[in-house]
Amino acid sequence: MAPLRVRSSNRFVPLLVLALSGTVTAFHVPSIEAASRGSAQGQACAYVPQAVWARGDGITTRLGTSRGTIYVFHPSTSARDAGRPIPKPKEYWAYDAKLSPQGDLTAFYGEFPSTIGGPGRGVGVVDRDGTIVEWIECGEALSWSPDGRWLAVVLSKWGKGGGPTDRRLALWNRRTGSVRMFDAAPSHVGWASEDSLLLQLGNAVDVIDPRTGNRSGTGHHGTIVSTDGLYALWPGENGQNTKVFEEETGYDVTIRLFGPMTQRGLGEIRSAFWMRGEGSDHFMVVSGCDHVYGPSPTCKTAIVDARTGEIVVEFPGEALGPTGDGKSAVLLRHGSYEMEGVDLEALLGLFRRPGGYY
Repeated sequence: MAPLRVRSSNRFVPLLVLALSGTVTAFHVPSIEAASRGSAQGQACAYVPQAVWARGDGITTRLGTSRGTIYVFHPSTSARDAGRPIPKPKEYWAYDAKLSPQGDLTAFYGEFPSTIGGPGRGVGVVDRDGTIVEWIECGEALSWSPDGRWLAVVLSKWGKGGGPTDRRLALWNRRTGSVRMFDAAPSHVGWASEDSLLLQLGNAVDVIDPRTGNRSGTGHHGTIVSTDGLYALWPGENGQNTKVFEEETGYDVTIRLFGPMTQRGLGEIRSAFWMRGEGSDHFMVVSGCDHVYGPSPTCKTAIVDARTGEIVVEFPGEALGPTGDGKSAVLLRHGSYEMEGVDLEALLGLFRRPGGYY
């Protein structure tokens, strides 16, 4: 299995193909425009094309994107459009980006041209006009809190041998604009709730309260937990692939989530993230391809039940990732090079029935 990329997700898919009890059914998917809940801005997705397709110059050329630029793709954007590029009043080079839940700010990992190859990499926050609101030097991994009040940033200083020599944690308070530093050395971070930030420390996971700074150990097995808290994703590190664990037992259930893709030859897992919103429980969105950079790739994205490993619904395309509010996903159809979106929350609701799902 290929390791997952670190990521940071229009028009909406009019027809999806559903594999249900051995039958194939076509159905209409609710568009985000028709859904009145949530923030319209938060229903967009920020991404850096070269981060998604690191070896895919052909893909980025077909999309007409520029290297090192952040793009924000919104439901109102034409499917033939890669999204709105964020302007660069002050020139920078982005490697990865994540939209805030409110959709008005974008956090990115990058650097300024004058420091390329030097010590000038970090994490920045920009508004829709490209104005840099905050810059945290040496920032690397980043994560918005569920309500977007906090941005957690892992700081790393790198030695000549290529490995991190020192790690620290920074928390940016959006309301006050202040940055608080902590003597913690996580490799990855993720939010269990607005007041609980999880820190990945090898195989252990600590929790810190951003308001008080209180820190303690936890029984979590990963930093990215499902909505119901029953499962956790452990981002890969030190040559190990990403894993998914059942929290109560500690069982590794990675094959249960990724198996529906890998067993059909879609072994390049492109993205995997927990659903958010009403009824999301422990459903994971998994996107797999047989390949990406050669001709005519086959890519599928599915909502998978972590408890059973069953596919609730499946549709064509490679998922770039979730939208800022986490309730939808943005996909690329490789055959047509069209960007499309899926309202995951509304889609899941179509298959909900008393006691489970169809």
